[in-house]
Amino acid sequence: MRDDGRQIHVINPFRNPLGGSELWALELYRTLRARAGRRVELWTVASPAPALRDRYPIRRIVRWRGQLPRAGTLCVVGAYFRLGRWLRAARPRRIVLHYNTNEPARLAARRAELARWGGADVEVVHCSERLRARAGVSGVVELPILECGTLDRLALPRRARAGSFVVGRHSREARGKHHAEDLDLYRRLAARGCVVRLMGGHPSWRPEGLATGIELAPTGSVEVEPFLAGLDCFLYRTASWWPEPFGRVVVEAMAAGLPVVCHASGGYAEVIRHGENGFLFETGDEAYGIVLRLKDDPALREAVGAAARATARALCSEARKDEVARFYGADA
Repeated sequence: MRDDGRQIHVINPFRNPLGGSELWALELYRTLRARAGRRVELWTVASPAPALRDRYPIRRIVRWRGQLPRAGTLCVVGAYFRLGRWLRAARPRRIVLHYNTNEPARLAARRAELARWGGADVEVVHCSERLRARAGVSGVVELPILECGTLDRLALPRRARAGSFVVGRHSREARGKHHAEDLDLYRRLAARGCVVRLMGGHPSWRPEGLATGIELAPTGSVEVEPFLAGLDCFLYRTASWWPEPFGRVVVEAMAAGLPVVCHASGGYAEVIRHGENGFLFETGDEAYGIVLRLKDDPALREAVGAAARATARALCSEARKDEVARFYGADA
C-alpha cells in the first residue's frame, strides 16, 4: 500500500499476550484503526507470540528486505526494547514514544536512539501522571484504554454469591508484581475466614507451601472475566522497589464492579477516590482492616463496586477514544 504520509505505525515486540505494553499497543491500534481505517499498521522488531501473530496482522521489520514502516507516525510502545538503524530508512514524520515501565535509564536510551536514527523530535506519552513525575521528562499523559469487548464482558451485573468472602488478584508471575509482606497479609485474611485467590503469584511461591484458604493458580490459567466474577474484592500491591506505572488489572477489576483495595503508590491511584470508587492503603494493616470491613458490609461492597464500574466506563468511553485519535491525527 502506498504511504501518503498519514500512516500510523504501532511498534512493539509483541512477545507476551498478557503483557501490559502489548495490550496497550493493541488497544491503541484498535482505537486508531476504528477511526482511520487502513492507515494503521502493527510492526514488531522480534518474533511475536503465536497467539498474537495468529490474531493480528503484525509485520516483522526486516531492514535488508525493505520491509519496514515508512514515513507517517511511529508509535513506539515501550522503552525497554532496542529498535535499530532501520529508523534512518523509515524517515518518520513524527515519533511518539509510549513510556510505561518505570525505567528512566531505558527511557533516556530509547529517546537518544530515536532522535539519532529517526531524524524527528521524540514526543513522550506517559501512562500515568506519577510515572511522568518519576521520570522527570515532559510529555502528555494517556491512560491506557480497555478493549470494548473486554469492558462489556467485565461490566455485566454481578450476581449475589453464597459462601465465603473471596479476595483475590491476578498478575504476571514476576517478583516486582508482589510485595514482600503480601504473603503474611494473605495468611492473616485466610485466618479470618476469607478465601484468598491468586492467579500469578511470586515466582518463589508454591501451592503446597501456602496456608489453608489461599489458592494459587498459574498466570493465564483462567480467563480474566470468570476469574474476576468469582471475587468479592480485588487486593493489589507491588514490590516497594517497583511502583506500578499504571495497573491495567486494577481497571479491569473496577470494570467488573469489584471494590478494589490497592497500595497508594501505583498509577491507578489517579483514578481511585478513596472510599468512593475504591480504597487506597499505605500499610498491610490498613489493607487488612479495609478488606474485613468490606467482608462485613455487603452494601458498601455494592456501592463502591458500582462507582468503580462507572469510573472504568468513563476511562474507556468513545469520547476518550476520540480524544486519543485526535492526538495521533487518526481522525483526519
